[in-house]
Amino acid sequence: MNPIRIASFLFLTTSVFAVNALGGELANLTTNVFDNTSISHRHDFCTRFRDLYNTDSNNLDISKALKGAELSVWLIVDEYFHYDKITGINDTYPGINAQMLDYMAERGNFTWRNSFGVLLPEEFETALESYNFSDLAMWGVDNFDVVAVALAPSQERKKRGINFVSGHYDGSLIMVLNEEPPKDTVNWFSIWKPFTWNVWLTIIGVIIFSSIAYQFIEAIGAQRDHEVSFRKWLMNSLYLSFINFTGNYSYEPISLGGRVFGVSFAFWAMLITGMYMRVCIFVSLIFWYRIHRLHANISMLSNLLLLLCRIAAEYTANLASILVVTNTPGPSVKNLDDAIDQRLKICTQKGSYSEGYLKRQYPEAVEFMVPIIETDEKYNSLNQGKCDVLVGYRQEFHTKQMQKEFNPTCTLQWVGRTIKVLSDGFATKLDAGVMCTDLVNEVVSYYISEMKENGFLEEKWNEFEAHDATPGHCGYTLEDVTTSGRRRRLQEGGGGSTDGASDSIDSLALDIVDMASTMLWQMMGSVVAILIALFSNCDRKTKRKIESRKDVIKMSRESSLAPSVMKETCVVVDEAATSDGIKKQLDEICRGLEDLTKTVSQLQQEIHLKS
Repeated sequence: MNPIRIASFLFLTTSVFAVNALGGELANLTTNVFDNTSISHRHDFCTRFRDLYNTDSNNLDISKALKGAELSVWLIVDEYFHYDKITGINDTYPGINAQMLDYMAERGNFTWRNSFGVLLPEEFETALESYNFSDLAMWGVDNFDVVAVALAPSQERKKRGINFVSGHYDGSLIMVLNEEPPKDTVNWFSIWKPFTWNVWLTIIGVIIFSSIAYQFIEAIGAQRDHEVSFRKWLMNSLYLSFINFTGNYSYEPISLGGRVFGVSFAFWAMLITGMYMRVCIFVSLIFWYRIHRLHANISMLSNLLLLLCRIAAEYTANLASILVVTNTPGPSVKNLDDAIDQRLKICTQKGSYSEGYLKRQYPEAVEFMVPIIETDEKYNSLNQGKCDVLVGYRQEFHTKQMQKEFNPTCTLQWVGRTIKVLSDGFATKLDAGVMCTDLVNEVVSYYISEMKENGFLEEKWNEFEAHDATPGHCGYTLEDVTTSGRRRRLQEGGGGSTDGASDSIDSLALDIVDMASTMLWQMMGSVVAILIALFSNCDRKTKRKIESRKDVIKMSRESSLAPSVMKETCVVVDEAATSDGIKKQLDEICRGLEDLTKTVSQLQQEIHLKS
């Protein structure tokens, strides 16, 4: 039998068996990190590259360029790659990095599980004591075909010859606090918050004084049609004054002094209740008319008008926004500048891109930085108060937030805007001609793009978060984790969202919690008015007045019928009478009845006014 066919059959059989029985593989590429005597495990792909380049463009298929190859892969043992040095790759859940490599190997018909090396956690810690992530990445691409670790594609790393594939990990830098988030609660006294209590007392005093002053001015400058009791005079005056305070002008002054006072009081009420906007609209219409009709040069007045409108808009907005009350204050830190100004300790991962970025962009923060090697230790340090702020990665935060171990009190929160938008991914050596590793980069990038497009990557991220999350912790359920949450974060990472929270338009609307005090005020006013009416009805004097008013209404109804009845009677009698003398007597009687009706009407009016 042809040896080539036998070899091909054995390879395919081995590949199928490996796909169906994955797990337990041990790292067989053992090299000491930064040991210059170590042998490189990179392969030569130049022949494949030339064959692909020489292929007819109509038959070119980049997805099959590594068919039959055995890639050497370097991985770090962490939450994204589950490995044990005794039992090998976890056969139950190997981690998302291994799952992605398996997808590529199956689709591209190549292998990796028989030729990989690992960096164990203890080796990782030792390496970062003297080196950084960029050094590790550089060593990895020098010795392996692929470094299957989520690396930030920084310019400094690209300059050193690291070639990054299409990103799959949301490595955007964010700021995390361990702080109780604000909770909206009902504050029954929020309706009074636009002013302090001494201002409210002063306003009430001004209203009472104005009510007395208005009646006094009117009594001096105008002749009243009738006299009223002091109590009724005072109550009417107070009622009109309080109605005026709401912006609904109710004074009807007769004297000149009363009118001047009315204008002054209305303007004061407008200033207090924030009614600038109405004036702006009205005056704007007048100015617009004069400008277009008279073409007058009133630019200075127009500028003044715009200034008043802006003041009115800001004042009205402040009055509305002050109704939104929170029980606890919001985050004390909004951005890195706030953290630096407050001299807060900032946790970062030692040797990582985040540490280097802060040192370059925020040199004043260096003295407050607390470098920590392990990712898990960063969050433990934040929870234990060893640092006040943590600068981490968005995907990392979303995962830790759902784990009871790292978010025991459900107080971890992402604050402020994204510091730096990044999409991290695997890396290879920048090599287009020596060993042609660029071909590997292109194939891996192709399959990562395919995983994004067909939903495989989203599914695996959902599976990853469901695997690590603590079900039910902080209100998270497996259904929440595996549906909309990850999809939203993928869109944010790819689109470069820079918002630290979902600030939708709906969140700006005042809800029932915000408006509870306003509703309560109206309900209390209605109840008080009903109680006053009930108590007034029990008062004897008031009862007599009510009965008197009822009699007046009854007499008014009966008297309103009298003229028509008398008119009809007079007409009938007039038609029936035949003697001139009888007609004269009947005419006199009708005129007397009309005079009597007028007198009754006058008496009714007087009784009504006195009551």
